[in-house]
Amino acid sequence: RLVHPDDIARVQSRMRAHLDGNAPVFESVHRMKHQSGEWRWMQSRAKGVVDDNGRLIRLLGAESDITERKHAEEELRKSEAHLQSVFRAAPIGVGVVVDRMFKQVNKRMCEITGYSNKELVGQNARMLYTCDDDYEHVGREKYRQIRDFGTGTVETRWKCKAGNIIDVLLSSTPIDMGGP
Repeated sequence: RLVHPDDIARVQSRMRAHLDGNAPVFESVHRMKHQSGEWRWMQSRAKGVVDDNGRLIRLLGAESDITERKHAEEELRKSEAHLQSVFRAAPIGVGVVVDRMFKQVNKRMCEITGYSNKELVGQNARMLYTCDDDYEHVGREKYRQIRDFGTGTVETRWKCKAGNIIDVLLSSTPIDMGGP
């Protein structure tokens, strides 16, 4: 009677699986009504104890209130969805770069360079530069600006997949201000 109506069937199914011997322990994450009347998220884990005849005599277990964790997970999910919508809709090329390797690029970045997402992600950004000198200059200058100002902006040239050279303005800022 304390389990949330939307969770009852799942909790009962998991308990039945354990009691029937199809699951070594009962485990569930579900909502339960608190004495205050609010729904709280609980993580439950229990194991049945049987007598010599195999009859269940008790259930030993523990429950933890994980409401704050569930709220934090939901806020993180919303924040990630918001960031992804901006990333997808940006009218400019956007890339997430770690140690000068593409970790993520948006559709516009692919359109600009002529490379597919699969061709860019996992690759070193060097692949877009016309020469090592340009690649090294951009790295030195942007990291200097990031160190001094928090953001780095450099004009350079990239070689697209089709071979054409384009002028680009690269602006970068660290996601983690402690580690550019």
